[in-house]
Parts: sequence; structure tokens; C-alpha cells
Amino acid sequence: MLKLKKVRRSLESRIKGSEREKDPELEDFLKKFERYSECLAAIKKDGDSMYTLLNKLSGKADDFSCSMMTVEQLVYTPADPEELEKKRKTEGLTVGCREYASAFVSSFMKVVDKSVDEQKRAAKIVNALRKAQVETCHYLRKVKGLKEKNEKQDKIAGNEAKLQQAIKEEEQLQGECVTFLNAFLTKAPSQLFAANMELLFAQDEFSKTLNECAKFTLENPPEWIQDICRHDQSMTMRAQ
Repeated sequence: MLKLKKVRRSLESRIKGSEREKDPELEDFLKKFERYSECLAAIKKDGDSMYTLLNKLSGKADDFSCSMMTVEQLVYTPADPEELEKKRKTEGLTVGCREYASAFVSSFMKVVDKSVDEQKRAAKIVNALRKAQVETCHYLRKVKGLKEKNEKQDKIAGNEAKLQQAIKEEEQLQGECVTFLNAFLTKAPSQLFAANMELLFAQDEFSKTLNECAKFTLENPPEWIQDICRHDQSMTMRAQ
């Protein structure tokens, strides 16, 4: 980077202001060279930051991997089931935290599925209403056309009866649509909110339980965790 700047200064020192004005190609080159130098400096700065960040992430990833192995092993297959059960009874450690969280997730999904079903029902009513509106418009035009053509009264009367039936069905569907949508818009948000709160509560409880499990395991580490920690420590020392 310093060499590039040195080359640029050397070039500029050889060129007087008047000569730069006479040579637009050289002036353009110097401007591009300046932008190029700035880009390189920015890239180097970003590269240094990225390198530092990657080193930090690498260390965090190792820590996370070791922690996850500890937690997963404990949750799925407790290191000492009898001791863990004893601790659960005395200190309230929830061994079945996965099932507990899963139950709330299942409850939440049922509410979501129900909302989706309700939306489908609403769409069905709306589609039926649109169909009824089309039917009403059809018979309105037909009756109007028959009257303009002075068709027989019985033919006009038959279509007017169909028109009245279509209007009646449309009004009924309008009422159903308004009632249903009002109920849906009133209930669905509160149901979803309640289910979401339950889910967040379950996640919080799940997290607390995992922390308790991890704490218990660290206080009473089984042999396989000690092996991992020793291996991790030796790898860290080698890297240093």
C-alpha cells in the first residue's frame, strides 16, 4: 500500500499543473489510481477486521460446540440418571423439558392451523358471495333485456322470481360474511397472541432448564466431558 502511494506521489511530482491539463489521459489515470488506492486501503482495513472477527468466531464456535455436546448428551441421555432424578426431586430440575417445550409448540401450531382453517372458511364464504353477486347481476340484466324486448309476461315473471331468489341468497351470504369475519378478526389475533406468549414462556423455561442441566453437568462432569475439555485445552495450547 505504501509503495502504491509512493508511485503516485512520484508520478505527480514529475507533472506540472499545466502539463496535467494538457494530458487528460494522464489526469484520468491519476484520478483512477487515487480511487484504486482508496479501495485497496478500505479492502485491507475490512480484511483485517474480518480476520480478527473470524478468529473470535472460531474460538466461540469451539466453545459453543463443546457446550452443545454437553447439553445434548445430558438432555437425551443423562450422565447419571439416578443422581439427576434425585436432584430433580429436591431442586425441581425438569428432566422432561423437551417434552414440556414441545407441548407448547404443538399448542401454538394448533392455534395457527385453526386460524388457517378459519381463513379458508372465510374465503369459501366470500367466494360464495361473489358467485351470488354474479348471479344477481345476470338476472338483473336478463329481466331488463326481456322487458325492453316486450317478452311474454310469464317469461319475465319467471326470471324476476329467480332474481329475487338470487338477491335473497346474496343478502344472506353478506350477513354470514360480515358476522364470520368480525368474529374471526376479533378472536384470531388474541388467540395467536396467547399461543405466542405460551410459546415464549416455554422457550424461556426450556432455556432455564438447559442452563440448570449444564450447571449440574459441570458440577458433576462425567468422564466423556472431562476428555473433551482436556482435548479442547490441549488444542488451544497448540494453537497458541
